[in-house]
Amino acid sequence: MLLKRGVSYGTFAEVAKWVFADVAKKEFEIPGKKISDSRVSVITGLTRHEVKKLLATTSQEEFKIEERHHRATSIINGWRFDSKYHDKNGAPSELQLKGSSNSFESLVKQYGGDITFRSILDELVRSDSLELIADNKVRLKRKRFLPNADEEQIISILGEDVSALIRTIDHNIDNPGKKDFLQLAASSQYLSKANMPFIQHEMKKKGIAFLQELDAWLMTQEVEPNNRNIDDQYSGGLGIYYFEDNDRGEK
Repeated sequence: MLLKRGVSYGTFAEVAKWVFADVAKKEFEIPGKKISDSRVSVITGLTRHEVKKLLATTSQEEFKIEERHHRATSIINGWRFDSKYHDKNGAPSELQLKGSSNSFESLVKQYGGDITFRSILDELVRSDSLELIADNKVRLKRKRFLPNADEEQIISILGEDVSALIRTIDHNIDNPGKKDFLQLAASSQYLSKANMPFIQHEMKKKGIAFLQELDAWLMTQEVEPNNRNIDDQYSGGLGIYYFEDNDRGEK
């Protein structure tokens, strides 16, 4: 992925150094003591000069991308699963753009936190997730939010899946047995290449159906917007991805 996008080893190494220093500072402090550059240096193997320089650099842009993604996803899921925003057939309604109730504006207020109505509207239109229609209304076009033009944002969002899987692996190494997290895979070494299009299609169809069921259930478990407190909530879920290996070689 990096080589295809012209990212050199030197650039990768600098980013990796920043991540090591950042994680060491945030997660390896001694209780009651502020972690020093010297301790970060000892933990990471970087020089104190490198640590000081690296920790002067922040990564707020990545946080902003992730935050916009979660807000947009929450709004779309509210539209999909909250019956207040459904038509008589139980499908997401075409919503008036503005209004105190059952409108896109009220949807954003309920599920978007403090994000502004106009900024999320522009984001969802730009990503082709919704469309403006006649009579000052909006219609939902996609069931999931993913920017369709900005590759940097797409990589950042899809990279969250990698991060979540690695955190689960780390947890399971430290907590074997009853306290482990679900981490399973269904696979076969003897699939027919002639059937590959069919297998890919069916795996996607079954996976989407399962995730839609989970999405709807998770919405029922969320803290009410008016009662949300960052100290009393957490984020979690279940991820599904398809994989294949066409170059088995000597395996």
